Amino acid sequence: MAFHPALIIVDVQNDFITPGFTGHIPGATKILPFINQLLDGSYKWDYIVATKDLHPADHVSFRASHGPTVIPKGTVIDVHAYGKTYRQQLWSTHCVNGTVGAEFHPDLNMDKVDYILPKGMDTLVESYSGFYDVIGRDNGLKKILDDRNITHVFVVGVAGDICVRDTALHAREHYSTYVINDGIFMSTAEAGQITLREFDDAGISVIKINDPMLESVKNRTK
Repeated sequence: MAFHPALIIVDVQNDFITPGFTGHIPGATKILPFINQLLDGSYKWDYIVATKDLHPADHVSFRASHGPTVIPKGTVIDVHAYGKTYRQQLWSTHCVNGTVGAEFHPDLNMDKVDYILPKGMDTLVESYSGFYDVIGRDNGLKKILDDRNITHVFVVGVAGDICVRDTALHAREHYSTYVINDGIFMSTAEAGQITLREFDDAGISVIKINDPMLESVKNRTK
């Protein structure tokens, strides 16, 4: 059976993992050594993609975009965009295009990354997944992978229960999909448990850094 693996690194950006930044998840920097291990040249990936949350300053998902009144954290609203309506949780302002918070964590080794995929750039539409936004529009990732005959997708990054979750679930629609547990970090333990059950239900394998599948990536002949 053909084996053409790709690594997808999801949103390893300052605002999500660096202490002191807007939406950082406490403890998330612990995934960096594992991700960098996957990028150290000993793994023979056919392609490596890093997704990048990249919002305009007035993005619909920001609480600050909905007037001067303080909106409680976790508020969910209906958004009407392009003839569709979807439910959107509101967040603190994060990953605004041109800010330091939107940049990749400085310790992430980007030398081996083949492509940076921006997402969430439309003011009216959220995009947690690297593949499709929340109203189903294509972000272009599937074509990028298909053009390189990718058969297996391995996913790492943050947050495990949000953008990693959606990216992995969409990947599973098209490829054999693996989430590397050492390389993800959940926003909360409770959300993480729910997400792991979703992965299992979808047929996504959650593996460790020393899993035989990753050894196969190392040992393959390109």
